[in-house]
Order: sequence, then structure tokens, then C-alpha cells
Amino acid sequence: MNNQYLIGEFQDPSDPNSRATGDVTALQLASIAYFAQPDNTGTTIRHYLPNWMIAWESDPNQVGCKGNYAFIAQDVVQYVLVIRGTIIDLNWDATAEIHTDISQMFHQDPWNFTMSDTKPMLSSSLNENLEAIINLRDKMTGKTIYEFLDNDIFGIVNNFCMIGHGLGGSLAAAYALWFRYQFEWNRRKLPDLFAVITFGALAEFNKDLADIFDQTFPNSWRYYNVLDAFPMIAYNVDAAKNLYPSPSVLPDAKQMEWIDAFNTKLNDSQASLNSYYTHVNQQRGSIALNDTNSVIYTVDGDNQFTQWMHQVAAQHDFNHYLDFLGGTEIERVTSPF
Repeated sequence: MNNQYLIGEFQDPSDPNSRATGDVTALQLASIAYFAQPDNTGTTIRHYLPNWMIAWESDPNQVGCKGNYAFIAQDVVQYVLVIRGTIIDLNWDATAEIHTDISQMFHQDPWNFTMSDTKPMLSSSLNENLEAIINLRDKMTGKTIYEFLDNDIFGIVNNFCMIGHGLGGSLAAAYALWFRYQFEWNRRKLPDLFAVITFGALAEFNKDLADIFDQTFPNSWRYYNVLDAFPMIAYNVDAAKNLYPSPSVLPDAKQMEWIDAFNTKLNDSQASLNSYYTHVNQQRGSIALNDTNSVIYTVDGDNQFTQWMHQVAAQHDFNHYLDFLGGTEIERVTSPF
């Protein structure tokens, strides 16, 4: 088997912090998930990754999906689940929506799918969206992800990977844990390679659940841009105030006040639960990007607030992550038919 086409092994097996094989392809697939509507995902995949094809795809308008979307792609040696989380629009009008979304991180739910003597928990927002992912159905066959993989794929395919960017990355990690628990509970055989790769994901597991993830998935990676505010939202949101080095745009007074208030409430909520958010891949597989040149992007905006928000969006952008990895940027491709 040619590892050039296999996603989710260590490029250097002797280095626990080496990049994953196929990470550029993984991020390209995760990026294509953002183009699910109104254009055909398969058309964009065929344009950029002609060796890959869609095997399962949810309906972006499925009732109860909460804006989540996923597809399963395959090539000749592997199947890959790609999850796209809900899309947050970083602009002035969307500020109230952003506040509502991330303020759900003040609340945590118990993780009930893994036997543990500890107290694994995850954010209530992630738990709610995980339920939506579990219930997504293929728009042609009506099968869930679990039903498709259990009935049609596993037992035949020995290489599998779950992938996501941003909120999709958080969901990929959570769904991987849920999926593995279900398979083991039902005494199913997992593939020999079961990898998880996330890009710019948020920290929405507490320390106990992050530990369980790291123990469960030795072939897992967390890629993050050191100037991306999203991975810091729950883990170190206070650092976002001075995230971008000079010359750059700092948050305005209103943003500073909001960040301080959010940070205080988040810390208080975690302390009251004695449950603190922690990134996965604590000992291996954390790949820092943009840590050498610290690229700051030229952004538009007629006020300090807008410019700062646009810089946050630019640092989180999947195409800029692809630039850091040396990959080809992805643009929407429409079907000619």
C-alpha cells in the first residue's frame, strides 16, 4: 500500500510530533465541506481530488441538523468522514449570534459513552451538535453515518479517518469517541487504522475527556494556527486581546470589555464544576502553524471592530491553513450540468 494516498499515519514514525500523512488532502476535503450548498460537493471534489468520490452525504437542509453537514469520501484504499460544523459569520450583525453560540460553553454536559472512573465532560453546545451529527442521514439512502459504515464498509475497509475544520474539528473528535464506543459495545471490528485529524478546532472537552480521547486515538492530530483565536475561545480566551503582533489591529474598547467579561464568566463556570476545558493531543500530534513568520493579513473595514473581526476570520480561514501546509487553496466549483 502506498502511504502517499493514505491519510492518518505518522510521516516520521520515530517522531510523535511529526505531521500526518495525507494532511493536505485531509484539509482540502474539510474545506470542500463548506461548499455543500447550493453547489454539488462531489463536483468540487472531482475538480481538486479526482481520485476521490462521495460515498455518503447528508442533506444540508435536513430538519434538526442545526446547520451541521457531513459527507464520507473514498479513494481506492480509504474512507474518510468529513464533518462541517455550523458556520459562524464574523461580522457586526452576527455579533449577537456569535455571543449566543459560544456562551453555551459556560455549560458542560457529562460524557456518558465511555466507561471511566473520572468525570469526563464536554460543552453543552458540542453535545447538542453531536446529537445532530449522530442523526444525520444520507440524502439518497436515508442511512445514518453509523448505519452506512457498520452495514456497508467496515469489515471490508481497513483504513478510516475522521476530519474537520473549526467547529467541525471539535465534532470530528467527539463523534470519533461516540462511534468507537458504539462499535465496541456492539462487538464490531474496527478498521486497523482509525485516525482523527482536526484543524483549528475549539477546546470543548474537559481534561478527563481529553485524556480519554488521547488514550483512545494514538493516530490523531490537532493542527492550529498560533494566531487563530478560535482554538483559544475556551482554553485561553484572554490571550485573544493581544493576539496579533504589531503592526496590527487590536480589539476596540467594547471588544476588550466583552472578552474580559466572557473570560471571567467562563473561568467561574469551570471552577464551579471543577471541570476545565483542555485541548486534545496534549502529548503528541499538536502541530503549530504560522509560528515562524506570524503572518498578519491585510483586511478591510471602516472601524477598529470590523478590522479586528476580519483578522480573526482570516486567521481561521481554511485556505490560509492550506497555505501554511503548502497545499492548493480550494474554491467552489459548480456543476456545468
